[in-house]
Amino acid sequence: MSSHLSTNVKSRRKLAVVTRRCARCSRWRTKFGRFYSFCDLSDPCQQKRKDKSAGKTPNFPALQLLHDPQTFGEKLYDLLQKHDARFSLEHKILIMQLLARVTALHQLTILGFYTYVLKYLTHHQLRAPAILAVLAQSAHALTPPDALTPAIRKLAHEFVHPGVGPEVVAAGLNAIREICRRQPWAMEDDLLGDLIAYRKSRDKGVMVAARGLLQLYREVNPGMLKRRERGKTASMGMSQGIQPTPFGYVEKPAEDIEGLVVCLFRMPFLGRSGLCHAIAPRGSPKVNPWGR
Repeated sequence: MSSHLSTNVKSRRKLAVVTRRCARCSRWRTKFGRFYSFCDLSDPCQQKRKDKSAGKTPNFPALQLLHDPQTFGEKLYDLLQKHDARFSLEHKILIMQLLARVTALHQLTILGFYTYVLKYLTHHQLRAPAILAVLAQSAHALTPPDALTPAIRKLAHEFVHPGVGPEVVAAGLNAIREICRRQPWAMEDDLLGDLIAYRKSRDKGVMVAARGLLQLYREVNPGMLKRRERGKTASMGMSQGIQPTPFGYVEKPAEDIEGLVVCLFRMPFLGRSGLCHAIAPRGSPKVNPWGR
């Protein structure tokens, strides 16, 4: 009984000591809060914990607020092409990553970039995963399929064949799938059939990558697959006449030019009456919206 009472007394003392220590720390934080906040900002581990707890998606306002993204992307590509022998591989990859992000964000058309990347698409290339990620990120829905088809052929020729390891084949199939997810019309029918045949591989990574490519084309364009490879859902959709929209076509035609009215309001040489006549469609009565 005495030992039990002594244990309780010890635990109470520990609790009291911890409480006093927490109160002292809270007073210190109140007094030196700016210093503690600065320490938290300078601690990378603390920042990682805060980022994980926040769960926010990354935002790149510096890229979103570019004044002329097309000119900026073309200058980056000219820099790569002009100083190709002077830059190291790390510098080239950094510039390519920036160019790929700007291209994907603003849906730019820089066709020479896909020809430039072709020489780096080999399985023995240093930093090959980073280059594959750059190529996949630079593709988007407005990229012409003819510009991406040579890159897909080069990937299939260099990465997807029995002469390399299974991890190389899986990386090549995953890169091709990500490119085709952004631009499905860049794939060819014969090449797609050869790549899908790897779904019967014994290696799990290769099998999963090939099945992912097959599932992608079952969703986006089942007409490129053979009848036995389409699946039940895709076959029923094709029997009902559901076809994907080809590249260069839209389901609904454009009715107006985006931002046209804003540009007309900014024109200094148009008065109120001239502005009303410029905005009003042809044949409509001339009405003054200001009531004067």
